[in-house]
Amino acid sequence: MRCHSYTNWHRAHGCLLQTLLMKEGKCGLIGCAQHRPLLRSWGPILGRLTSDTCGHNVYMCLFQRILDMTHIDLLTPQVAHDAKVQAAWKALPALAERFHFSEAEMRVLMGDMPRATYRKGVALQSTRLNRDQLDRVSYLLGIMKALRLLYVDSLQAYSWIDRANSLPPFNGMTPRQYLLDGSLRHLSDTRRMLDAWRG
Repeated sequence: MRCHSYTNWHRAHGCLLQTLLMKEGKCGLIGCAQHRPLLRSWGPILGRLTSDTCGHNVYMCLFQRILDMTHIDLLTPQVAHDAKVQAAWKALPALAERFHFSEAEMRVLMGDMPRATYRKGVALQSTRLNRDQLDRVSYLLGIMKALRLLYVDSLQAYSWIDRANSLPPFNGMTPRQYLLDGSLRHLSDTRRMLDAWRG
């Protein structure tokens, strides 16, 4: 699935929103209180960015930031949840393309998701996702982000998953084999290992 063109509007608004989120993370909840009204007003902007640009790495990272920073009151709870769900569904085809996951593998990574549910979600981008499933997408995005930071060459980054690894937690398996066990813990362990590896 290809995203829409990467326009100057998307670049400007995405960078501004990312700057505000980074300031929030740096200053903490109290230090950034003055920016909260502005952040809350960004519901429509976030919706358009989510709809148009998820295939670009800068927005994949931005979505990861939004998924991780659930303590920020950017939107009403329901609108915020809907934005996370939409971002997650839009991220899944991009993750599958980059790591060459088959549909069956993606369903395993999503916790043995039924085929009909997966296909409907990818098509409509609004099918309900529970906390476990949102966490799975967050871990997968975190793995992708860590690999892009570790490897300058994108081919090296995305082929890492198919190279046998003697380090824990893989112990001789490829990361793909380890992840396709399907457990949430294996996703979290892989992300944690990569984060520790890059320091």
